[in-house]
Amino acid sequence: MTGVQTCALPIYTLTEIAYDAAAGEPWRKFLRVRRAPLALTGAMGLVSVAWVSLFLQHPQKGSFDRSYVSMWGWFEAVATELQLYPVAPFNRLRYRAGAMVLMGFTGIALGAGLWQNRRNIRPAASALLVSSGACFLLYCVVPERVNASFYFAERFPILWVLFLLAGTAALPLSRRWSIAAGGLAVCIAATLLLQQRANVAAIGSQIARTQQLPPPKAGSVGLITATTREVPYSLQFNPYMWSAVHYFRRSQAILANDPWMNSPLIMLQPVRPDRWSYLDPDDANEALIRGTVSGTDTGDLDFVVQTGPPDFKIDGFMHRYGWNDAGRPDASLRIYRRP
Repeated sequence: MTGVQTCALPIYTLTEIAYDAAAGEPWRKFLRVRRAPLALTGAMGLVSVAWVSLFLQHPQKGSFDRSYVSMWGWFEAVATELQLYPVAPFNRLRYRAGAMVLMGFTGIALGAGLWQNRRNIRPAASALLVSSGACFLLYCVVPERVNASFYFAERFPILWVLFLLAGTAALPLSRRWSIAAGGLAVCIAATLLLQQRANVAAIGSQIARTQQLPPPKAGSVGLITATTREVPYSLQFNPYMWSAVHYFRRSQAILANDPWMNSPLIMLQPVRPDRWSYLDPDDANEALIRGTVSGTDTGDLDFVVQTGPPDFKIDGFMHRYGWNDAGRPDASLRIYRRP
């Protein structure tokens, strides 16, 4: 929140100065009257910069990815953001449609509010709307990955949505607009909750079956593997991989491949890195297969948690080399243990 405030408050200050200047108040008087909140804003900015600088390393070669505009072009990058793909946990159109209708209504209300208040737009509304536009633009032009930290650009879409809603609300509108917006928001929220319940119930049933299995022994060593990096169909995240981490946490088992721990932004690292360290689930899957076939590099493993859709080729391979399936072979989380 400090970073958001540090960005938004200077914009608010500038618009407040312009507003008061138009009203005849000298900008020096404005600064003198509001010196305490301005000093607090500057202090917050310095603290934010100092704190972040403690954990940033010099960027390595190739640690900055291209922006979405350079990869897709302006039309596709803007269309993706307007369709709310970066902020929706489920990417099916019927889930995003309600939120898209609500944002469309917000855009109409914003146009009406700007027209009705064109001679006297409040500084708070101006600052929020400018911040919304800046965050919308940043999603398109900033790198997707910074210092090996993925999804950097995805931090901005939720901010432009919130700033747009807040900026529209800051414009004086008739009571009819407020009633219509509230009724529409309640209906859409109820619809989204029903869809979320149905989607999460299906995911939860898969995860629950695995979590009900006997946990591994404390101190035993395991891997999280997957056949692909792609997230499950219709999802914008991978709940099965994070639930696999919880399977380790339940019994204090050791996760050997600790994915993403090599990011420069992560303050924790393995004390003694080995051949499994830092492997993503799909890379760990390939390393496990190579080591199993050659008869090496798997003796230090006690169990494997396979995530993702059922893969009977991998299931047959694991059984052929002596790994026992502790769960259901058709589940999105499958656990293999040594006999």
